[in-house]
Amino acid sequence: MMQQLADGIFNELYESCPKFVALVIDQRTLDEHCTTVDVPRSGFLRARQTDICGRTKAVGVPIEPHMIKHYEPCSEILAVDV
Repeated sequence: MMQQLADGIFNELYESCPKFVALVIDQRTLDEHCTTVDVPRSGFLRARQTDICGRTKAVGVPIEPHMIKHYEPCSEILAVDV
């Protein structure tokens, strides 16, 4: 299920976001008191896949989440030069 979600996200954003190359998905499970019980984490890297007809799409390649470097591009946008 996580693989299909990652493939769909990467394929949808393939052309419009070329710098979007890694994805970490937390699968949260809530109990009856609305508290988080279990949070399995899946990591994926974007890759290109070409079929025999020459059509290219993006897919997610599973990777351990701790192998993905945390990067916040918003910090560059919000930096103020004084």
